[in-house]
Amino acid sequence: MQYQKNLFTNKVAFLVVGILISLQMAITYMPQMHIIFRTASLQITDWLYPFYCGLILFSIVEIEKFLSNTLKKLDKLLNKDNVCGNYNLYVKCCHEKSVIFLQAF
Repeated sequence: MQYQKNLFTNKVAFLVVGILISLQMAITYMPQMHIIFRTASLQITDWLYPFYCGLILFSIVEIEKFLSNTLKKLDKLLNKDNVCGNYNLYVKCCHEKSVIFLQAF
C-alpha cells in the first residue's frame, strides 16, 4: 500500500482506529470482559487523562514536523547560492540570506 499524505483519504487507517476503539470499549464496559480481564468500568472523567496526554503528544509531534519542514525549506533556500567564500562578499551574502530567511515564512 502506498503512503498518502491526506489523512482523510486513508480509509484503512480509519477502519483500524474504529476496530481498536470498539475493542477498547468492549473490554472496558462489557460485564463479561470484566470477569475475563479483571477490569472495571471507567467514568467519562477517567478518560480525560489519556486524552490530554495524547493531545499533548500529538501537538509536540506536529510542532516538530512544522519546524523540521521549515528548516528544510530554509536550508534549501540558503544553500542554493553559496557565494560566501571570501570576506568581501560575506556581508552582502549574509544580508541576502537574511532576506531569504524572512521570505521563507
